Amino acid sequence: MANRRRHSGVVSRRRRSWRRLAGLVVLPVLAGWAVLAVSAAFLAAPAAPDIPPESGPAVAGDAHGPTDMTRSGAVTPAGESAPAPVAVAAVPEPVTEITVAIRRGDTASTLLAGYLKPAEIQALARACAPLFPLDRLRPGRPLTLRVSAGRLAGLCYEIDDERCLRVSFAGGEPLAALVPIPHDTVSVVVDGRIETNLYAAVAAAGERLELAVRLAEIFAWEIDFVHDLRVGDRFSVLVQKRFRDGLFFDYGPVEAAGFTVGGRTRVAVRHLSPDGETGYFTPAGENLRRAFLKAPLDFTRISSGYTARRLHPIRKVWLPHYGIDYAAPTGTPVKAVGDGTVERVTRDRHAGKYIVIRHPNGYQSYYLHLSRWARGLRSGARVRQGQVIGYVGSTGMSTGPHLDFRLKKDGLYVNPLRVESPRARRLAAGRMPEFNRRVHVCLALLPRWVVQDGGAALFAARTAP
Repeated sequence: MANRRRHSGVVSRRRRSWRRLAGLVVLPVLAGWAVLAVSAAFLAAPAAPDIPPESGPAVAGDAHGPTDMTRSGAVTPAGESAPAPVAVAAVPEPVTEITVAIRRGDTASTLLAGYLKPAEIQALARACAPLFPLDRLRPGRPLTLRVSAGRLAGLCYEIDDERCLRVSFAGGEPLAALVPIPHDTVSVVVDGRIETNLYAAVAAAGERLELAVRLAEIFAWEIDFVHDLRVGDRFSVLVQKRFRDGLFFDYGPVEAAGFTVGGRTRVAVRHLSPDGETGYFTPAGENLRRAFLKAPLDFTRISSGYTARRLHPIRKVWLPHYGIDYAAPTGTPVKAVGDGTVERVTRDRHAGKYIVIRHPNGYQSYYLHLSRWARGLRSGARVRQGQVIGYVGSTGMSTGPHLDFRLKKDGLYVNPLRVESPRARRLAAGRMPEFNRRVHVCLALLPRWVVQDGGAALFAARTAP
């Protein structure tokens, strides 16, 4: 019995010892867990917003009145509801630009069918109609679509090299506007020397042939570019160049030019009249425009001249030739040498298809052996100097494509190369001070030989105030 009591006492002491040990170990662990739980709950709670003291609401006990405490801890004036939670802004859909190649037969409906409904395309067409009808889209012109989430967000159609039709959407409604196409403009001087012809000289200077056409148009009344040019003749031109996105786009106006032919230098300076008409004048104010062009077509060769006796290439008899034959490829445009009225648009066995134009002061001009006439040309129609009236051909008695150009004065044939037609009206006296300042600037930019070879009048113009 005594042993049983001694054994139970030992067991009891051991149990108490284990209880004390469990209390020493478990209680701190439980306490740690509790602290971690409280910390996690505190960190998870939303923080109160920072409110500057000068703009915050009144606190409890302040003179501004009683306050209520919201769950988040923010102070809100009594009688007012807590501020609504701030909504997160939706991220806008990205906009993609798509360049569309317009082909023959394409319409606004076919080009936009994948991005708009038929009714929306009709609304778009109505919005654009006062500025540019969408049924006039031309093949090859640039069209850029702005697409977002599969829907049309806008477009830009380049009507020409100067204007763009731009469409945007506001509240689902199309808004159309005409905007200019931006260009960077730089004035440059281009020099050239004639070796064969003007085209080749301009190309050798690293320029486009368009610049040769510009020069020919400016000096068309002063220089026959078929008959007058010689090796060694030279030119210098002050012209605006336009760039788009850093690349050369096209030429702007020719501001001034000098052209030496056969030792004689001619100078042209651009003048813009108050009504917007552009003209070219000598530094003394004389108009370069004359009653007749020097030639009715550009950059060809004279195959036969004006003569009272020539062996006819087909009839093989000696006959007078009262015109100038300009050899040129079939289809080369033929221009009216002066303003006038069309007398005849007809054909016969000898002259083939030909045109006769009546000019002021008793002049008539003849254009023979044409392949065809310009569309719409008829007897009684008014034509302007430089207007295309027909195209080179070989109709009638002709051995090859050429233009037989003739000129009559008071019913008698005259040599077109020897006719010195009168100049157009010179610059008005009231415009000369402004023009002189322009001459001074332009000649200062052109090479000195333009002024030196031009004579004393150019020197005086260069030093004009």
